[in-house]
Amino acid sequence: MPQARGSPPFAYTQKARADQICLLEPVYSASRRPQFKIGYFLRIEAPPYTAVSHTWSHGAKDGEVLLDDNSGWLKRKCDITKGPNGQSSYRLNSSTWTHIWVDSICINQDDTVEKTVQVGRMDRTYMEAESVSVWLGGIRCLSSWEEEIESLLKHRYWSRTWVIQEFLLGKNITLHCGQFYYPEDCIDLESFIDLAPDSSTNTAGTDTFSFAYSLLKAKMNRIEQQPLSVLMERHQHSMCDHPRDKVFSLLSLMPPLERGLIQRFLPDYKLPVEMVIILTLLHLVHCESQTLEQACEKVFLAFGIRDPKQQRPLSQVAATPWLGAWYLENTTRRDKMLYKFLWKRLRPRESFEEGQQRFPHCSYTNREREQDEAVAKDQKRQVQIYRWKENAKIGGIAAGGIAAVGWWFGLW
Repeated sequence: MPQARGSPPFAYTQKARADQICLLEPVYSASRRPQFKIGYFLRIEAPPYTAVSHTWSHGAKDGEVLLDDNSGWLKRKCDITKGPNGQSSYRLNSSTWTHIWVDSICINQDDTVEKTVQVGRMDRTYMEAESVSVWLGGIRCLSSWEEEIESLLKHRYWSRTWVIQEFLLGKNITLHCGQFYYPEDCIDLESFIDLAPDSSTNTAGTDTFSFAYSLLKAKMNRIEQQPLSVLMERHQHSMCDHPRDKVFSLLSLMPPLERGLIQRFLPDYKLPVEMVIILTLLHLVHCESQTLEQACEKVFLAFGIRDPKQQRPLSQVAATPWLGAWYLENTTRRDKMLYKFLWKRLRPRESFEEGQQRFPHCSYTNREREQDEAVAKDQKRQVQIYRWKENAKIGGIAAGGIAAVGWWFGLW
């Protein structure tokens, strides 16, 4: 068995492709430290697994797990293994689960390419899971069932942005609190309304009761797919560590047609936050028929941008006339001229070359330039062929009409 001491930190030796999913297989251990074998599977061939939904602590109480990717046992920090008293309070290595998916481990958070690809498939990850295990950490001993429910629904878990899609898209949800667990059907919305304060029934509230009420109500009514503007307004007070996730976490809840438009660009963790905001504004204005004022109000409120000096350049760029046509017609993810234009407008004190060093996505490699030029050339060729066919069709119709008129008047 692996040893707890002296194990070096875990480093990923493989990158999950778009059609793959990384899963953890628990390994029995007499110690209290969870141990897993890490494996990569094609999504269509993946074994049954449970997806873990949790909040990221980024604190000193993060525990450690041992991982083996066939190159030896290595340590990896994991913030769902430590309870409030420093004990392992979440039984990740439970024998009832053969495979587990945990985002903080199964997605390489330091690889922006893999992170972008896998985050774009988070909806499949949760919808295809056999169950979703919600980790709420440990709770103190309570005297009554009502107090337990009230404590659960006050947890900061409900206020996190990523929880929205994880909770709404998952099935067979179970809430785990230390060594205790509560199936989804144990929490009745009607009973919760009796326990909640009057302010909690307001879905736009900022307290955790309001967040929990909103999610439970949406889950009960099976509310999933909604326009991005509605989602951003409804969940404007939810919290996340990275501002981009204010939009990225809601993409899976949009209708397929609308989602297909914005997914040409997002999610993309290489993009600066300003460009994510501009793309979001363009989508709301040109795809959801929002006025620019309405779109700015929702987006700025969601991103916490309240300073008019910060709002003004963003709204001015989004009002640029040709950007709307570019957003609706662009079929490639990269457009260097657009990025250069946005950079001059949004960051006038920073040169585009400096920006390229911080955000490599804004620059072309020779291969990428050749690929985009080939795509543009092929599109131009297809347009020319289409026009030739249309002209030939019109010419044929005209010739046939002339022949019919000549025959009618006996010209030939």
